[in-house]
Amino acid sequence: MDPFDMKPAWEAALEALNSWIERPPLKALMTYDDIAEQLGVSRATVANWGRLGLFPVMRLGHRTVRVKAEDFREFLKTRTAASSKP
Repeated sequence: MDPFDMKPAWEAALEALNSWIERPPLKALMTYDDIAEQLGVSRATVANWGRLGLFPVMRLGHRTVRVKAEDFREFLKTRTAASSKP
C-alpha cells in the first residue's frame, strides 16, 4: 500500500462510522466503547472528547453515557471539514 494514497484519519473514521450507522438495525445511541472501536482510539480519548464538549452526550446515570449517532456523525464531519482547510 502506498502511504501517499491513504486518506486522512478523520475521513477514514467518517467512512467507517457512516457504514456502521447504515447497517441495519440502526443503532441510534452509541457508547464510548462503540465509538472508540470504530475509530481505533481508546475509550479514554472518546470520554475526554465528551468531557470537553466536542459532541453532545446524554447522561443516563452517574456512570452511564450515550452519544446520539447523528451527533457524533456531525462531529466527525466538522472535524473533517476543519482538517481539510488550508
